Amino acid sequence: MPRIAISVDLMDTGIDVPEVVNLVFMKPVQSQIKLTQMIGRGTRSQETCKHLEWLPEGKKEKFLIIDFWQNKFDREPKDDVVNQDLPVLVKIFNTRLKLLECYLKDQALPEREQVIADARSQIAKIPLDAFSVQKVYADIELAWTEGFWLHLTQTKINFLRSKVGPLLRFVAGTDVAAATFTNKVERLKHEILTNVVKDSSLESIAEDISRLPDFVLQDPQKQASVNTCLSAQLRSATPAALNQVIHDLADQMRNRREKPNAFLELDLKDTLASSGYITLGEGGEEVYVQEYRERVERKVLEIVENHPTIAALRSGEPVTESATGRSRTNPKAGAWRS
Repeated sequence: MPRIAISVDLMDTGIDVPEVVNLVFMKPVQSQIKLTQMIGRGTRSQETCKHLEWLPEGKKEKFLIIDFWQNKFDREPKDDVVNQDLPVLVKIFNTRLKLLECYLKDQALPEREQVIADARSQIAKIPLDAFSVQKVYADIELAWTEGFWLHLTQTKINFLRSKVGPLLRFVAGTDVAAATFTNKVERLKHEILTNVVKDSSLESIAEDISRLPDFVLQDPQKQASVNTCLSAQLRSATPAALNQVIHDLADQMRNRREKPNAFLELDLKDTLASSGYITLGEGGEEVYVQEYRERVERKVLEIVENHPTIAALRSGEPVTESATGRSRTNPKAGAWRS
């Protein structure tokens, strides 16, 4: 005692320490969704605890939140501030949910159907046999049914964002470069749809494309997508055109050339210089470091060349211990060592 579980970022879905009775917030949490997940680590009931001996008096009847950052525990969920700390697949999914929110008033648009197909394709990759997913699957399995998607509501989208999206962190084998580019393009879709296109979004996509190798840029089948990204068309591109950009170019992002290095590399040999002096013996003789080093080296070389024991070892003669505690070589050799 005490037993302390430390998480660098957060204790959320996938972390199972039901015996937690004190939850300490050492940083501000900007996402209400994350905040709720973290509180959930402390609200696990006593029935889920395997080590009652870890609990105060063997019981878990309450838990304590210690908050050093005045986090707002009663605010409404805001999905516009959760992106920074989420895995890229979760970011893509949340952006697609934002797009679906824009289509709630007109659920007959073909663009909406493509977003639904993309979102369902993502959740189909969640490993249902993973332990962390199995624990919550009974509460979320509706998202895998056809009927759930026939008519979307804000409540359903909130459910997908808070309950299903976080499970995408368990998807294995993610091509991070491709997913990162996909997220940029999906975010641009939303910016175009809501008339808030950012120059930084356009520039980031164009830079990614400009760093692709020539065999991609000159591929006739990808030429239309390349031209879209490198021209003014990108600012007003249609969802269909941006979907084609993802299809044609996302999986090529692993081939991007590195950004030019602003630093000049010089292959120069290091030089070592010594200064100062050393005080020797009781007389207080002061000798510069370099001179002292040279004296030591000369003495070592002198011993190596002239010491009888080293000479005996060099010539293969045995060395024995004398009764006086001194080392000597074979008496016939006549060499002694103190």
